[in-house]
Amino acid sequence: MKFGSTPLEDAAGRILAHTLRLPDGGILRKGRVLDEEDVARLQEAGLTRPVTALLDADELGEDEAARRLAQAVAGPGIRVEPPRLGRANLVAEGQGLARVDPDRVAAVNRQHEGVQVATLPPWAQVHPGTVVASVKVVPFGVPEAAIRRAEALEGSEIDPSAGPGRLPHRGAVAVAPFRVERVGLVLTRFPQTKERALELAGERVATRVRERGGRVLGPRVCGHEAAPLAEELRALAEDGAEVLLVFGASATLDREDVLPAAIDRAGGAVIQLGMPVDPGNLLLLAELHGRPTVGVPGCARSPRPSGFDPVLDRLMAGLELAADDLAAMGVGGLLRDTGDRPEPRTTATPGPRVAGLVLAAGSSTRMVARTAREAGLDPVVVVTGHEGREVAQAVADLGVETVENPNHREGLSTSLAAGLAALPEDHDAAAVLLGDMPFVRPETIQTLVAAHRPETGASICVPVHRGKRGNPVLWARRHWTRMQAVEGDRGARTLLLERAEEVEEVEVDDPGVLRDVDHPGALPTPSSRD
Repeated sequence: MKFGSTPLEDAAGRILAHTLRLPDGGILRKGRVLDEEDVARLQEAGLTRPVTALLDADELGEDEAARRLAQAVAGPGIRVEPPRLGRANLVAEGQGLARVDPDRVAAVNRQHEGVQVATLPPWAQVHPGTVVASVKVVPFGVPEAAIRRAEALEGSEIDPSAGPGRLPHRGAVAVAPFRVERVGLVLTRFPQTKERALELAGERVATRVRERGGRVLGPRVCGHEAAPLAEELRALAEDGAEVLLVFGASATLDREDVLPAAIDRAGGAVIQLGMPVDPGNLLLLAELHGRPTVGVPGCARSPRPSGFDPVLDRLMAGLELAADDLAAMGVGGLLRDTGDRPEPRTTATPGPRVAGLVLAAGSSTRMVARTAREAGLDPVVVVTGHEGREVAQAVADLGVETVENPNHREGLSTSLAAGLAALPEDHDAAAVLLGDMPFVRPETIQTLVAAHRPETGASICVPVHRGKRGNPVLWARRHWTRMQAVEGDRGARTLLLERAEEVEEVEVDDPGVLRDVDHPGALPTPSSRD
């Protein structure tokens, strides 16, 4: 390729290298093949030496090179869009998983520095129209020989036994569509298991299955014992379940435990107990009469991703899973902690410094302030307004700070602003509690603090109970300035809409997040809360 400053008399037929804005308001964009009229306009504008490119005889233009390379890389389930400016996108034709062969993609990228293929991570979920990969030809043209080498790499069938992740077809990028329609689910229980806990487990699994195009048969419920569990598994298999899931009342810790024993009793076999993904270590993978069978780890009660999700992904796509596949999931398998398991992951990194901000609302404020202290919030600032002296006296022995809001009649937003202004500058977040909601449990606030991960986008944590958002809400410090600018009596609720992408909904088994006090008789008894 010949590239550089070009005299106008030689510019016709060459590719314009940089976009030019002309004095008459016109634009000549880069990549344009200049004609005689373009040359005349450049001359009139006084631009005598534009930077151009001229392809050599053995080179392909950027769009043709991108089209051929994209066609070579595309496998089943992929549609190649028409190239533009040297870029051709490969999009999914349906819902499923991105199947990417990293070795083959790397081999294509090594053929020439001007040829680049970028893909989604292997096994990412995709939907119709999702861009799974993008081919970019960087210069205006590349040697056709480089494209031919890449086409040769992609032009033959691949032996599926060649190694983990190798695709048994031409094309380094493909989509494995979700194929499974019927998923059997069994929930086991102890006599003391709460109905809501069973409902929540079933809802979480059913939601995941529906999101992947399937439906749940059941759920069936039985005691946490091998014999009844084996019967339920056999019955679901007879009903046509293509995949079997068991959400146990207790984790499976040994191959002699209840779930493995039930699978053996039903005529199946355990493939592996445990996987190197956290949360999700206690997943069990088995086979029962040709049907994949999974012991679902307890972390799947949370809507956050866990080791169960990539396993369910592959099974819903009808892909075989072996022990080696689980072993490979360890790379990248350290996921964000769900925050609600019995022994959350601990690290040497100190947790966020979270203050408590109580917006006083009368006689129940003392109980709310005490809850904030029990949850470990420090400091706890109580903003007073109406009956401010009485409220300050009521909380005097709790080790909290009080701030008077002389403008409390102008709305809740003024108390919010006064309280935020009183918080320490070195704190990372604040949990805003309403003084008329004394039924919130301290552990609920602790769950919100554990869910606070602003570095991953979860900078506003909202408790959710039975599908409804409640209070308190935990806000990262970066939102405080905007919160202080809110006006009226709506508090910071409008910000939940403005910053929706940073809101983390945290499922809690605490009806107190939805319940306020309408009259003194609705207050908790002193023996239960104070």
